[in-house]
Amino acid sequence: MQTQLEHLAPDSLDIRLGIFRPCSVESINRMMGSLTSRGQLTPITVVKDKERLLLVDGFKRREAALKLGHKLLSANLVTATPGEAKAMIYLTNRTQSFSMIQEALLVRDLVEVEGLTQVEVATLLERHKSWATRRLMLIRDLSPEIIEELKLHILPPGSGSSLARLHHDNQADFAIAVQTHNLKPRQIKKLVDLWCKSDDPAMQKWLLESPLEALNIARIGKKESTEKWLNYVKIVLENLDALNRALLE
Repeated sequence: MQTQLEHLAPDSLDIRLGIFRPCSVESINRMMGSLTSRGQLTPITVVKDKERLLLVDGFKRREAALKLGHKLLSANLVTATPGEAKAMIYLTNRTQSFSMIQEALLVRDLVEVEGLTQVEVATLLERHKSWATRRLMLIRDLSPEIIEELKLHILPPGSGSSLARLHHDNQADFAIAVQTHNLKPRQIKKLVDLWCKSDDPAMQKWLLESPLEALNIARIGKKESTEKWLNYVKIVLENLDALNRALLE
């Protein structure tokens, strides 16, 4: 790839690829402090695509520069295809906090928008094909609502792979339980395990209504098999239901 150093106006940059690298308000504020005290330490990276200047690295610096009223930013101008530009976002940030959901969104885009095969995507992102396959399956198994909540960190990072095991219709109910009871990724995984091994609607309803209680009982009885534990809880629920009916008579 050919690279040349330029000075570009922050508001002249196309930021459509920022969907793969969202910036928090806190991170932009920190960057504003850095630009004010130390100036721009490293150039941003921009790909020239026809008449557009696609920003691929430096989204926080751009936002901070705009807020501070800076007229120009130093930039490495790179010649690359749209697919290569998207890959550069990952390759320049993978040592930082590039989440699995962001990776999955990028892989899906390269396959469905750029028309690359999974092997080509893996090669472009310097990963194994199985890595690309797992992320493509993850993003396709999650409902759009869950994807959005993961992107916004409404649901905890790392919970996507567990929720993807559920049908789309059940994912929303799980998301409510996760937020209501502040469940952690490990708890979510165990709860999904219990849900998937139960085919009783009353049991599944109870798991979502009382997840912490269910997880605690499962922890205490972890020496028993999951199937035995589920059967025990099912009997308890049936007895409670019978008792409630008797009280109402």
